[in-house]
Amino acid sequence: MQRNWIYELEEYLAEKYANLPVHESVADGKPALRIDPALDSDEAKYFILGLEAQLFSIDEGGYAQSSLLLTASGSKGQQKGFQLFWHFAYKGRRTRALFREGISQLSAASALILKYGWDISQVQIEARREDFGALARGVDLVIKSHAGNIMICGEVKKDSREFEKLIEDYHYCCQQGQHSKNDCKCKSNHPKYELCAFAKPLYFWAVAPGREICYKLSYRDEKILLEEVVSLPHRSEI
Repeated sequence: MQRNWIYELEEYLAEKYANLPVHESVADGKPALRIDPALDSDEAKYFILGLEAQLFSIDEGGYAQSSLLLTASGSKGQQKGFQLFWHFAYKGRRTRALFREGISQLSAASALILKYGWDISQVQIEARREDFGALARGVDLVIKSHAGNIMICGEVKKDSREFEKLIEDYHYCCQQGQHSKNDCKCKSNHPKYELCAFAKPLYFWAVAPGREICYKLSYRDEKILLEEVVSLPHRSEI
């Protein structure tokens, strides 16, 4: 029987959300869970399969736990860098909201392993300071060879509008060649270009619910040349 991935993920998120602790300042409880934009079937599929394969879990506080994520120095077991249900103040009260892009990030990381053949030890969510210094967090996904070479940089956006702006901005920056963020008209997406110019991955992969695009990268005269490919290749093809 074919599984309804969207329904399964909606039920999972609703249960997790319902069981989150409510801050004492929220007198009337948590607002209804809002999933916007709506889940995509493949996105939901790889999120659920990632859970089932124990690539990550979501704890009782709404934090993702996984070796895909950086563990803060001095932490005592629980990772608190990736919260799936944000806790924030609104109109003088503390409330909760779904980190929508986080669903896409965990799904994309799971797909890299379960669909594209990478080992969990080769996939990282967020570029890390130990590898990239001041360029850390420049992209959402980093995939390394077993020798430590950067093979793929990936970026995840929560909806089509942000996805299309990313692609437009990334093209602009790559065509300009070396330039600083201060001199760039695409400041929000400039770090994606800057990290790729530094690390020189083979591919750049961009993902949003129901959308993805992949470029094979080459480097000439301080510019990044983009060749769009049909899809991100399987690890065995790189």
